[in-house]
Formats: sequence, C-alpha cells, structure tokens
Amino acid sequence: MNMNIDNEFANNAPSHRRSGLIKGVAGLLVGLLVGAWAGPGIWQWGHQAWGGHDHGELEADGGAASFYTCGMHPWVILPKPGLCPICQMDLTPVDPAKLTGQVTIDPVVVQNMGVRVQPVTKGPIVRTVRAIGTIQPNEASVYDVTVRSEGYIEGLLVPSMGARVRKDEPLFKFYSPMVIAAQQEFAEMLRTTTDPELKRAAEIRMRNLDVPNSVIEDLKAGQPPKRRIPWLSPMDGVVTEKMVYDGMQVMPGMSLLKIADLSKVWAEITVYEQDLALVRVGQKVDIESPVDGGGRWEGVVTLVYPELDMDSRQAKVRIELPNQDGKLVPGMFVRAQLHVGDEENGWLVPREAVLRTGQRNLVLVSLGAGRFEPREVEVGPETVDGNVVILSGVGENDRVVTSGQFLLDSEVRLREGLARMIRGEMPSAEPAPLAPVSAHPVDPHLMLPPQSVELFETVIRTYLEIADGFASDSNEGVLEKAKKIGELMRTLRTGTQAGTVEFWEKHPETKELEDAAIALSEAPDLKSQRKLFTSLSDPLISLLKMTGAPKEWGEGLMVHHCPMFRKDKGGASWVQAPGKVRNPYFGSGMLACADDTARLPEWSIADGSSVAPSAAPPSDSTPNRGNAPASGHESHGGTP
Repeated sequence: MNMNIDNEFANNAPSHRRSGLIKGVAGLLVGLLVGAWAGPGIWQWGHQAWGGHDHGELEADGGAASFYTCGMHPWVILPKPGLCPICQMDLTPVDPAKLTGQVTIDPVVVQNMGVRVQPVTKGPIVRTVRAIGTIQPNEASVYDVTVRSEGYIEGLLVPSMGARVRKDEPLFKFYSPMVIAAQQEFAEMLRTTTDPELKRAAEIRMRNLDVPNSVIEDLKAGQPPKRRIPWLSPMDGVVTEKMVYDGMQVMPGMSLLKIADLSKVWAEITVYEQDLALVRVGQKVDIESPVDGGGRWEGVVTLVYPELDMDSRQAKVRIELPNQDGKLVPGMFVRAQLHVGDEENGWLVPREAVLRTGQRNLVLVSLGAGRFEPREVEVGPETVDGNVVILSGVGENDRVVTSGQFLLDSEVRLREGLARMIRGEMPSAEPAPLAPVSAHPVDPHLMLPPQSVELFETVIRTYLEIADGFASDSNEGVLEKAKKIGELMRTLRTGTQAGTVEFWEKHPETKELEDAAIALSEAPDLKSQRKLFTSLSDPLISLLKMTGAPKEWGEGLMVHHCPMFRKDKGGASWVQAPGKVRNPYFGSGMLACADDTARLPEWSIADGSSVAPSAAPPSDSTPNRGNAPASGHESHGGTP
C-alpha cells in the first residue's frame, strides 16, 4: 500500500538507495508492528535508545516532528536524528500523519484496492426472525369417516390415498344387517301404522345409523329396502389416510378414511427461545417453499404454542396459509420470515461495514481525499435488508467503508501501535496471549448439533490434509478429498441426519463450502487448485468462528492470513493445526508467510458438552504475532 511520505524524506535519501526506500515504504504495513511484536531483542535495543526520554515533553513540544525512522527498517523509531542501528542508513523525519488515528492513502491506490464507501442512513429498525417448518393440514378441516354398525365394505369407490372427493359423493357401498333391519322396520311402520310417533322413532333410528337422506326418501316413496347403501363424503377435500379395503369387515367407530380440506393449511415452524418474544398472534409472515422454483405465500400467526422443547430450546408457532391452488401439501418443508418493526428510526450501516474484533466493533469512516478514520461503535440488531443498527459512534453525513476494510484496518492498527509506542507505552518482551477469533455466548444458532459432530470433524480433517499437501507443493489426492468434502457438506445441508437441517439452513456458508469443494475437485493443476483453495477456506473459517473448533487439535485450530496471495482482494486466510506456519498458497516459495494469526475457540455442541473457552497463552510451538510476520516476510524478497 502506498502512503503519503514527506518530500523531504524522499529528497534527502541518496539516489542509490531510493529503490530500497520504495521497498521500505511498501513494507511499512507489516514493519511498524514487527518491532512491536517481534520479540525481546528489538525492544531491548528500543529501551536503550529511548532510555530516560520524557514522552510527555515530546508530545507537548512538536509531537510527531520530533521522531525519526529508517526507510529500510520502518519499525526503528528514534526521538532524534542519526543513523539506523541496523543498516547505518540516515534516519528521516516521521510523517506526522502516521502518529494519528487517521490513515491517508493515495486515491489511485484506494481505487485499485476496491475500497467502496456508503453514507450512513436513517431508517426504521426492522428485525427479521427466520425459521424453518413443515406444512400440516388444518386440523379444524379434517374429517374422520366411520360407520355406526357392524358390516362389510362392498364396492370401494376411493382408489387410493390422495384422491380428491366432493361433498355427498359416494365413498363406498356398505352392507350391514342392522341397517337392513332398520329399513325394514321403517317400511313396515309406513305401511301398517298411522301413529306419527312410531314412524318418527323408526326414522330417527335410521338417521342414528347414518343412513343417507336419499335412502330414507326412497323408502317414503314406497321403494323396498336396499341391501347396500352408499356412504357419502361429508365434505370437499383430499383423502389423507385410507385404512379400508373392498370386502373388509368393519366395526362401529372404526376409522376408515380421513378427508382433509387443504384450501387452508398450517405451517408449523420452530422459533428459538431468544426470538420468541418477538412473535405475536396476528403477525404477517412471508413463507417460501421449493414449489415452482421458490413459491411465496403470506400467512398469519394464529398460535404460539405455550411450551418449549427442553433439548432444542425452541417453541412451535402455527401460521395459517391460503392454499386455493393446492401447491402446499402436508409434509413440505418451508422457510418463514417474520418482520418485526420498530416505530423509532435509527442510524443504519451495511453489515459488511462493521469490523467485529471480539472486544469491540469498529467502522472506518471516510473523511475524503483518501483519508480514513476508525471509530468504535455500539451496534444494535440487524435489519431485514442486511443493515446493522448503530446506536452510537456515527451520525449524519458520515460515510463508512463497505469494501476493502482489511487493508485499511491493518494500516490503522499500525498507526495505533506506533502512537502508543511514541507515548511510552512500550510492549512487554513477552508475546501477548492469542485471543480466540470469536467468543460468542452460548446461542442455539451457533451450537453444533450432536448428530453433525462426526461428519463436520471429517470435513475439517480432510481440509487440513489438503492444506498440508499444498504447503508441501503436492496436490496428490486433492480431487478426491475435495469431492469428499463436497459430499459431506451436502449431507449436512440437506438434513439427511435427523434434527440437523435447521442448524445448517441458518448458515449460508454451508452451501458456499459445498460449492467451493466441488469446484476444487474439478481443478486441473496445483496453481488453479491453490486459487480455489481460498474459496474453500473463507466459508470454513466463517463457520468455525461461529461454532468453534474440535478439541482434538490440542490448543485449538489456528487461522493464519497471507497478505501476498490474492493481494488485490486483501490477501488469503487458511486454517491450520498448531505449530509452525505452513503457507498452502506459496508452499516452499514462502512457507512461513503470515502477517496475522488467531486461535479459533473450542466449539459448542447443542447437548451442552462444550463451550468456547477463554483465551490461553500459546505454547512455544504455537505461531503468534511475535514470530509469524518476522519469519514469514523474511522470504518476501524473492518473487512468489
């Protein structure tokens, strides 16, 4: 990255050293903090050079103008002019802008980096609750067809389950001695008695046996009793269950058929405990299904079940949906989105603009003319359109960076480190403990289902085998291993394991990882495979930041970042077991290249067997900010 350098700094440099100065300026991004994190040797020299110096006096008298640096070794910062203690090159004044929180980048470089900015907007705070469920028949529109006397089915007219029937349409012919006797008694009463009470009693007996009105009217018209009577459908609908066959003997109360009216159906979704307070009866819900490539319906919440599943910490919610076209069928999976609005407006920024460090949240504010400033912000909920509510830190007329933040954030951290050093906040010679990449609270969205543990561990282990092979300049077995990862992720995503589909549906990285693995399994050579390995690493890292990593790798898996590979996109990251840095993107060419290292937390499993641990100091073999940049960038002199 090119930065503004004082003209005096460039003009005072001997001409035969200007090429070295250019390299030194380009290396400033990593060099300034190499001294801060490189280890005891640099800082023992630093304490001697700065011994007895009054930092408060420096800040009060001229501030940044009092400091000098070396173009070849930019981590060398001294309070007076002289020679670099490493290369004996003349020290030059430090650009004052480097000692502020702001960073200035040449606008041409900003454009080449793909930095994009977007204004902070104000709008309604609308949250989205996403859930998955299944279509169920409307229980109020289900009818159980039974008979009220012993008899036999003679002439079944319903061919199979799923058949559509209409009201008063015959379902089967029913032969029953009790029904025949009731008809004979009623016919006899019609012929022999004039007492209306006796006639009415005989008619009521037939109606209690569910004899159709048409049969009763035929008897009143003088027709003889029927041996088999037609059994009529009580409603329009679809036969959802069929337990009867032609010639079958049936008993009173036996369930023969179930008919459901599917013009209105229910979607039963499951909502996590922390989202339950946002769901209300009467809310409108958007429903999506795979019908016709993604059909959409609008339903209404009719019931929030008054109980919670103790294992999954979820509650059921019932949604009523219109289904006049019959495309929604019982058992179908659907996705639901409930939009929860807030009358109050708030400041909104795109989700990708927020840099989450685990301890604080930052945005990079563009000040114009290539100047950027980091600001700590307090974030609120995420809205339906992918924005994040900012409670404090930015306001009207601010413009935030939404793309290319990684390189800018790296430079900002360098500036902050240099400013702390100038103020006398000398770091300890001991390397700082590595904090986990993420330390989420226990959240059901992030807890790995126990059924998925074994498969996901296999995905991670296979990924590490590919990375280790690339680090050794070998692609032996890569196509088979990548194909294996793709198949495993498809198994997890499609939910063939009971109880896991909801977890994997929550995370789009699952599909991205599957697609990247399939693409890698078709790459022809090592060069193209290494390029595609970044697409495999990014979604895996995102998943592991949320779920954590298995225990079997001792102190935990590491995430390393190489700034030299895919430089136009901010570098490339990968996951590695603890130990020396082994860069899979360059292999033996730059095996130790890494400028950023972090440890993934231990994963959380939905049965509560494990939660993310607090940070622990790395062992001697664990790479960290103290050794990764120094060892990695010593090899940058060659051409990758």
